Amino acid sequence: MPEPEASLRGRIRIQHHDDVIPFVRILASLMYANVVNCYFMIMSPVFLGPDNPEKRALLDKPDGGSAEEWDRYAASRGLHFWETELHFYGPLKVIKAQWEHVMERFSAIQGIQFQDGDITRFPLTDDEISKLADVGAFGIPSLNVFTGQALAMTSDGKEVTGHLDASPIIPVSGEALLEAHKVFPKVYREAGVDHYLGWTTTYHWRSFIMFQGVQLTQDREHNARGRAAYEKIIRTAAEHGWGTYRFHAAFMDHVARTYTYNDNALLHLHETLKDALDPEGILSAGRYGIWPRNLRSNRT
Repeated sequence: MPEPEASLRGRIRIQHHDDVIPFVRILASLMYANVVNCYFMIMSPVFLGPDNPEKRALLDKPDGGSAEEWDRYAASRGLHFWETELHFYGPLKVIKAQWEHVMERFSAIQGIQFQDGDITRFPLTDDEISKLADVGAFGIPSLNVFTGQALAMTSDGKEVTGHLDASPIIPVSGEALLEAHKVFPKVYREAGVDHYLGWTTTYHWRSFIMFQGVQLTQDREHNARGRAAYEKIIRTAAEHGWGTYRFHAAFMDHVARTYTYNDNALLHLHETLKDALDPEGILSAGRYGIWPRNLRSNRT
């Protein structure tokens, strides 16, 4: 693909709990029209903010807290409810028009706020690249998103040495996003571990990925609780009809067992193909929960 002439960044803030429903509906329309054609994240400063008794009480309600209750909670802390950042790439006149059209479409949502971001022109010099906060947004491979992880601490003062990433796939809908933001924090609290990550991003426009992470430390008891939480995240996602985008290799069997439709027909198909293509079971045995015949009988 040719390098674009420029990139433009625009920030959007949404004020209320239920505003995410029309927001995602409009956003999906813009994605499918190729007006928004970038990777982006939708985050909630309310749901991802610090834990406290009032927040826990709302999440523990049978309905996860009403929209009105959450709006009052957000207002009491001076928070907007949702935010995202969009990047546009291409000729400068074109991407300015795209951003203008996006703002026009979203202006139907009361109280929505827009902020013009930086305009970056290509090609970038080495000095300009060194000053970028997120080089990934400009097609430059990097692991810088993880650089602060080693310095992070759990809420009980343990140093974080890594994390397990579970990423349920949810529909591109505001209703599903709201449900996920209420379901998964309960899993963490019941397991006695911190809620880590928890933002939503797009994947090829067909779905949202709800990033969920479990922090790891040098403490075995903490990590045992984290593994239990990770397993429950997988089960909870399946109970809501959500698949899993990626998961740790140690949990492949757990994920494979969640695809139970029609008496585990998918797994039976995979095993049939495995036996036909790899009858001796020497290629990646157990990868994605697909075991060869000679090892399968010992597994439940």
